[in-house]
Amino acid sequence: MSLILVLFGLSVLFFVPYYVRFRRVFYKLKLIGNIVSIKEGTKLVPQQYGNWKYYYPIIEYEYHYKDRLYKGKTKRLDIKRLMVSDVNNMGEPNNEELFYWRDKSIGDEISILIKEEEPNRSIIDLESNKTYKSESKGYLFLTILFLFLGFLVMYFEYGSYAST
Repeated sequence: MSLILVLFGLSVLFFVPYYVRFRRVFYKLKLIGNIVSIKEGTKLVPQQYGNWKYYYPIIEYEYHYKDRLYKGKTKRLDIKRLMVSDVNNMGEPNNEELFYWRDKSIGDEISILIKEEEPNRSIIDLESNKTYKSESKGYLFLTILFLFLGFLVMYFEYGSYAST
């Protein structure tokens, strides 16, 4: 049991940062684009005590790179990271600042990331647009928790034998 906890903690420690930073590795160049259209999408997500309503931006934007005009939009894979519920885990209304797109309108600037090799591929820069939830802090907490529990269980399982 303890070995499983330690191995899980180590796997979180070594593999999750690659997942979290995956997009930052490929989409390195930060640019400013202009919003062409913006609307809000909704999705009902089943939870333990019913369905929660989540909101997310559907943004189309354009940007210039090396004297060429490119267009981009919210990607389906990004929607999960962009979704914000109307209530938090305690059942209280979420802060309106989390819905950053509600203050945006057509023509406003938005921070994006592109691939230099393929400038037609872009994503919304979540960190600059104040929506980035610190995933890495959560994973670090999980890593420390599982490693601590694993070593604690190992100590009580094997440590008492070493002292006799």
